[in-house]
Amino acid sequence: RNGTLSLAEFAKVCEQLKPKSPPIDEATKKVFDRYDFDRSGQLSKLELRSALRELRIDVSTPEAANAIAKYDADRNGSLSLDEFAQVCAKLQPPPPKPREVATVRNPDADIKDRQESVFRKYDRNRDGSLDKRELRSALAELNLDLSGDEAAAALRRFDANGSQSLDMQEFSRLASMLAPVASDAVTKVFKRFDTNGTGALDRQELEAALKHMGVQMSSKEVGAAMRSVDSDSNGRLDLPEFARLCKNIESGSVRR
Repeated sequence: RNGTLSLAEFAKVCEQLKPKSPPIDEATKKVFDRYDFDRSGQLSKLELRSALRELRIDVSTPEAANAIAKYDADRNGSLSLDEFAQVCAKLQPPPPKPREVATVRNPDADIKDRQESVFRKYDRNRDGSLDKRELRSALAELNLDLSGDEAAAALRRFDANGSQSLDMQEFSRLASMLAPVASDAVTKVFKRFDTNGTGALDRQELEAALKHMGVQMSSKEVGAAMRSVDSDSNGRLDLPEFARLCKNIESGSVRR
C-alpha cells in the first residue's frame, strides 16, 4: 500500500484490464481448422478469405478490411484462431429468424453440391483428383473458361500436396475463388493484358490494365496495391488476385 506498482504488479493489472476474447464456438473452430491448410495455426490472407466466405461474411467491404487489420494483433498479415474468432464476432451477420431456417436454402450449399457433381463427372478415372486436362473441362462446365497456361497456373497454386492434380477440396477452393469474377469484364481485361500468356499479370501489365479500366494510380501506388493482394508474393497477380484488387479499388479500400 505504498501508492506505487512494481513491474510484476503493473503486468498483473494490464492482464486484468486486457479485453476478453469472445468464447470460440465449435463451428468457428471447425472452419478455421478446415482452411488452415498448412496447419500453421494461422490463416493467411488467401485462407482467411475462403474461411470467411464459408461463414457468409462479405470480405469485400471496407468494414471487413478494417476489422481484419484491427484484430491482427501481431501485425503479421495472418490471423490466429483467437483473432479469427474476434473478426467473426465483429462481422458475423445476425442469425435468421427461426421461421426462416426451414424455408431458406443456403446458396453456398447449392454451389458446393454443383461443384461436387462436376468434380465427380470429370474425375473419369475415379482416382479422387483432377489433372490439368480434367480440370479445364470441369471448370468449363462451371462457366469458368481458363486457357491452358491459366489452368496450369491455377493447378500449381491450389495443389497443396504437390500431386500435380486437385482433390475435391482443392478444386472447390479454386472454383469458389474464380466464380465471382470469371464471367464479368474483369476476366476480359485480365486476358487482354496478360500479353505473354502466363496466367498472371506482372507489374507493367497490371499498370496497363488498370489504366485501361480508368484507374488513375501512380507507379508507386500500383506497386503498393499489387503487394496488398499478391498472396504468394511472387510479384505477379493471377486472376483471383487481380479480381480482389479490382474489388478493393471499387470499394474504396485501395486509393485510386
